[in-house]
Amino acid sequence: MNSEVEVGFANDKGGCGKTTGASHLLWWAEENAVPAIGITTDPQGNLIQRLLDDPKLQPDRRFQYGKYVELVFSPHHVPMLHTKGTAGGRL
Repeated sequence: MNSEVEVGFANDKGGCGKTTGASHLLWWAEENAVPAIGITTDPQGNLIQRLLDDPKLQPDRRFQYGKYVELVFSPHHVPMLHTKGTAGGRL
């Protein structure tokens, strides 16, 4: 049985918990050996900085967080991903 789930955090308002919620969910995924990808379009890269000690923030760069979680920093656009179960569609 396939149990893939897509979760998104979006809101135009700042300070409503998007980064906090996403970082907690990604931390949980890593701790429970659940493969996950986190994508941030925040130009400041707060999600990446919160999870990694000293990231070199460059646009469209991927980072590995532990063994199961990959992070994508894409401040200019939502990247097109070729992932299992999608045909390169937007997440």
